[in-house]
Amino acid sequence: MSINSCFVVNLVNCYANEMEVLEYAAMLTKQDVAERIYLIININLFSDGWNKVRLLKALEGLAIKSYVVDACKNLGYLNGMLNGYKEFKRHEPDIMIKWVIMSNTDIEIQSETFISDLFIKEYPEKVACIGPSIYQLQSKSYGNPQYMKRHTKEKLDILLFVLKFSNLAKINFNLSYLKS
Repeated sequence: MSINSCFVVNLVNCYANEMEVLEYAAMLTKQDVAERIYLIININLFSDGWNKVRLLKALEGLAIKSYVVDACKNLGYLNGMLNGYKEFKRHEPDIMIKWVIMSNTDIEIQSETFISDLFIKEYPEKVACIGPSIYQLQSKSYGNPQYMKRHTKEKLDILLFVLKFSNLAKINFNLSYLKS
């Protein structure tokens, strides 16, 4: 598989924040490899006066590949993104994806080479998730400082298995609560 034929899929949710989603999409067009980005927008809730047709029309003016999924209800954060991904892959099964980014739309990507850097950087095969260092200007501190290292793929697989079963998930939650 040629790296030049791969894409990045950026999953976001729209929860009555259409203008913010459009500003985020416009920011993605500034990436040096914007043509290799698919912005997948899962709609959890439209603002008054907005609908899928209006959002698609607004996105047409931007040089970004986008796919809008109207969930017709609030699926929540992760489930909304997973719904968007599932629907995208159902309609575009042949797209070769190198990275999947799950993000909010209220973030700023300052580097115009952020996406191309993802294509270049090599990570060990057991890395399943990478994340940014989030510095909060208001508090002058880093967000989510509790993790010094990211979870390994094996750890994520175990967590996904545990969370599939409600009884195991409850036990895991209670043990985590006691540990903290």
